[in-house]
Formats: sequence, structure tokens, C-alpha cells
Amino acid sequence: MSQTDSELAMGEVLTWLDSGQAAGGLCDYPALEEFLRDLNALGDLNLLFSDGRRLYCYHDSGGYNAGIQVGRLDAKCTDVYASER
Repeated sequence: MSQTDSELAMGEVLTWLDSGQAAGGLCDYPALEEFLRDLNALGDLNLLFSDGRRLYCYHDSGGYNAGIQVGRLDAKCTDVYASER
């Protein structure tokens, strides 16, 4: 994928969700990760998206845009709240 294909990538995510391949939708983290890795095999891929309740981040497996900082939080689809102090 080229640098301007984020809309196409998100379209692929939505098509994948509509296909029913992930029984738990976006909360089926292993299936979502596998799908995004397969998509990433087509080219550079960094995605940040939300379903309106949760924020999802995928960092390119080859390190594209290495300045992006990624952390991992396993929330198991529970509510996670952030606040500034």
C-alpha cells in the first residue's frame, strides 16, 4: 500500500467486519491482528481508528514511520478511562 491508502485500508477493515469472519467483531483481537498483519503484508500500514468507544492502533510490522510510539493495553473489551492530572 502507498502512503495515501489509509481510506482503502479502513474500507478493507469494514468489509472484513461485515463478512462475519470475526465472531466478536473488533473485540476479537486475535482475528483482528491476523487480518491487519495480512493487510500489512501488502505494504506499509499504520492505523489508528475508533469504533466510538474504543481506540485501536496498529503499528507497521516493518517499522514504517519508526517515530510512532506504541504501547499495549489489554483491556479485554472493558471500559478504559484516561484523565489528565
